[in-house]
Amino acid sequence: MELILINQNEDLKKKVTLAYSKTWMNPKYKFFHQTFYSPIRFDENGYDYEQYAVIKGEELIGFIDVSITQALYVASVGQAINFTDDIVSMGVALKQLIEMLFSRNFNKISWRGIDGNPIIPSYRKIAEKYGGRQESHERYYTKLWDGTVADSFSWGILKEEYDFVQYRSRCNRKIDRETLED
Repeated sequence: MELILINQNEDLKKKVTLAYSKTWMNPKYKFFHQTFYSPIRFDENGYDYEQYAVIKGEELIGFIDVSITQALYVASVGQAINFTDDIVSMGVALKQLIEMLFSRNFNKISWRGIDGNPIIPSYRKIAEKYGGRQESHERYYTKLWDGTVADSFSWGILKEEYDFVQYRSRCNRKIDRETLED
């Protein structure tokens, strides 16, 4: 499984666009599209957005869109869509993305999910695994295309939280921040 930056790759853009268009009005994707269909906007320069195809072998598994706030050096996952039922590869891709972004010294990584989406428990686990947390619960956030009104959650991981978890795992023992500060 690999993440491939697609900002300049025309063949991958076509594959992603086709797979993405097939998700509209599919009940499986109602939490993704919410109330309207909007086509993917590919960013050519990669300055404000980075877009990745999730590939396993020759198969397109998913698409991840990351917006970058340059002033704060913060990355926000705007879209993460799985075109298959391979939830394991998509989870691995999100973890690889987090590790790759923090290796580039981003200060924070965040993402959002709509209540009811089956991926929400995985999003919570990913945040906890890397020392992050749920940052918001917005009630009555959006109306889905089937008429359901849903809440939204967001999660974030700060670089210092990520670094602390990495340090603790290298030490191969449980330590907390208070012990480290003593």
